[in-house]
Amino acid sequence: MADMKPRKRIALVAHDCQKDAIIAWAKKEVTSLSQHELWATGTTGSRVAEATGLKINLLKSGPMGGDQQLGAMIAEGRLDVLIFFTDPLASLPHDVDVKALMRISTLHQTAIACNRATADFVMRSALLDSAYTTDAPAQPQNPAYQSNDAEIHVRNSSMSKKLLMLAGDFVEDYELMVPFQALQMVGFKVHVVCPDKKSGDMVKTAIHDFEGDQTYTEKPGHNFALNHDFDAVRSEDYAGLIIPGGRAPEYLRLDERVMAIVDHFLTSGKPVAAVCHGAQILAATKTGALHGRKISAYPACAPEVRLAGATYVDLPVTDAVTDGQIVTAPAWPAHPAWLAQFIEVLGAKISGI
Repeated sequence: MADMKPRKRIALVAHDCQKDAIIAWAKKEVTSLSQHELWATGTTGSRVAEATGLKINLLKSGPMGGDQQLGAMIAEGRLDVLIFFTDPLASLPHDVDVKALMRISTLHQTAIACNRATADFVMRSALLDSAYTTDAPAQPQNPAYQSNDAEIHVRNSSMSKKLLMLAGDFVEDYELMVPFQALQMVGFKVHVVCPDKKSGDMVKTAIHDFEGDQTYTEKPGHNFALNHDFDAVRSEDYAGLIIPGGRAPEYLRLDERVMAIVDHFLTSGKPVAAVCHGAQILAATKTGALHGRKISAYPACAPEVRLAGATYVDLPVTDAVTDGQIVTAPAWPAHPAWLAQFIEVLGAKISGI
């Protein structure tokens, strides 16, 4: 359950063809809106603030990750009302982000208005200026979305269910998003961090694909909203570490703070998973923890793996290898294999499936 205070936290968003409409509506509701804490995606918020004089906290524009920032705020209980003037007839590049925002808003029982009429009803409600307690997030009722009450059980009950993921600009999209979502789905809390960035900041992703060329192809991915401050990381609080590949490991391994985190997990015996170019970060450790280990990675990283004293394991792109607490895989097609092995190394068991 969540408690809403009389002074609500309201987000304002509008698709391009609806921006004039939300500005006109905000002008009409300026007195009521001024009594509450206002947030907005960049372009919408700037225009509404300019037209009304309202004090608005600005996020990034929707296509640049603002919708994801709002979704993170709702999931963390930091927004109460979403006023989103949508265009139901247009197909937009960031439709997937909008759909995710609506899903998370519904799940957490955020009050939603999608046009002037529903926005008017929200603003006229007696509950707007009163304290209100929501129910706990709704549980799925459609059997297609249930896993027979699947649960994750940790053999060592004292072990944290928090995992840390290291990301940076142009991290590989699938290698970031898939484990981030999958590990949360089975019950872990995953903090994704990047040096010199905070929760809500963005990293850009890259999509590496295998299309018959002598090496992978690289395409622009998405903007991913980090969900934890890098400077707030306490390595001892986490049960395991995930290192996705892409371009990011090339420069993350140069950061002593990153390597201190990695060294903590390697030397303390905690589970570590690295995919594709993530092995570049493992190979940069000065602890000697890779010496004699069996490590897989994207084939171009094999020389670095060997220079670190490890045995490079040449696997099919869909396979993974575990050596002690370290789980590695050559690329994102191995997600099913390495995720299963990583969960086992974490001492967890999924039951009820």
